[in-house]
Amino acid sequence: MFAGTHRGRSPPCFLENTRGRGKTFAFFFVTMGFGPVNAVEIKEENTRRIRELEAELSDERFAELFNSEETASGKKALRRKPAVSMRLIWLAAAAIVAVFLIILFLFFNPKITYEHSMEDTIMPRDLIVLSVNAYNNADVGFGDIIIHNSPIEDPDGGTYEMCTRVIGLPGDVIEIKDGSVYRNHERLDEPYTKDGRTDGIMPQFLVPESLYLVLGDNRQDSVDSRDPRVGLIMEQEIKGKVVFRLLPFSRFGTIK
Repeated sequence: MFAGTHRGRSPPCFLENTRGRGKTFAFFFVTMGFGPVNAVEIKEENTRRIRELEAELSDERFAELFNSEETASGKKALRRKPAVSMRLIWLAAAAIVAVFLIILFLFFNPKITYEHSMEDTIMPRDLIVLSVNAYNNADVGFGDIIIHNSPIEDPDGGTYEMCTRVIGLPGDVIEIKDGSVYRNHERLDEPYTKDGRTDGIMPQFLVPESLYLVLGDNRQDSVDSRDPRVGLIMEQEIKGKVVFRLLPFSRFGTIK
């Protein structure tokens, strides 16, 4: 049928089916000029090119959608959303700080300590918080750490404020002997003291009404009720109760 010369075109591809009973002929005209090829190879090549074309179309469609106005506005919205969230976070943080400062200065009084009397409970240059209303509806308690005025004059002609711990309440019987403090005839266990002992001698006596005996935790280097310049303090001399430490951060927290 195809005897003779095939003119003007590439020669036909001849495929022989070895499984059939005879021969099956398939003719493919290859227009690119590469000559006859196997039909399976052509099928594989066509499948590959179709997949590449689909991939190219998919990429182009994806790029078209990604660069569309709707997508662009969506991307801008996504970029803006974290900024709005951060702005809200900063506003909330600022509001919390503002409320904290208002409460702090209305009901409390922050102070920096410079004395050694309360070591190691309170160290020099600690920033502590004083509750100025602590005793409006409550009595001064045993073991409270307080700030109070003292009769000791400072270089400017005023008087020093002192930070000490309340040990003797009105009506208590106090005695200091043998390195220990006795309250109502019982020896006090005072783990908060720096050196674990209290120097000096104070004969047994009754704390009068509206007066308090105060001692520093650093009993070896503390100006307190053992000093005749200080003595027992009056209730009206108490300025407030120490309740919190702000600085240093390593010791941030309540003070007891």
